[in-house]
Amino acid sequence: MGKEKRIQHQKKVALAVMKVLMYFDTRVILAGGAPRDWYLGNPAKDLDFYFYIPEKLSSADISDIVSGIVGNFILSESEVSDGYYHNNPEIFMVYDGVFSLDIGDTMEEIQLMQMKSPIVPASLVDDFSLSLSKIWVSSDGITHFLPEFQDSIENKTMYIYTNHGKYIEKMKEKFPDYRFVFTTSI
Repeated sequence: MGKEKRIQHQKKVALAVMKVLMYFDTRVILAGGAPRDWYLGNPAKDLDFYFYIPEKLSSADISDIVSGIVGNFILSESEVSDGYYHNNPEIFMVYDGVFSLDIGDTMEEIQLMQMKSPIVPASLVDDFSLSLSKIWVSSDGITHFLPEFQDSIENKTMYIYTNHGKYIEKMKEKFPDYRFVFTTSI
């Protein structure tokens, strides 16, 4: 599958997942890496969704609910202490999984971040540790970003607000033509 076709497929998957997650939270968003990569003309590694449910559901409960509505959806719970999300105190649970629109269709890796309180998209992404991640897609498919994101694109500078060691190194490899600057604001 070519780059543009893969991006379009991922966008369809993202809208389908958000449509389902809207049963739980009408303010669900796709944020961070996927919208950034699409904006730059590249397919995403995975799709990260942020949503709020007032109580904890098991990954099996969410998988059953979502699979009953659309697509092929397989989830498992991850410990928030693992990976890159342990520094965000607002994340209650992370669900890792795969999703496809139809049986036999390309499976896309997804992560669902269940938040501890209702989300406000701009506030949520404003807390992200890198300026080039301050972008999101709302459930209506519209891409939004904070000024720091646009500044990063225009100046080829990644502003780092919180040092997450391994994650920063990964981003330096992914964006070798960007300068990385530690800051509290731009």
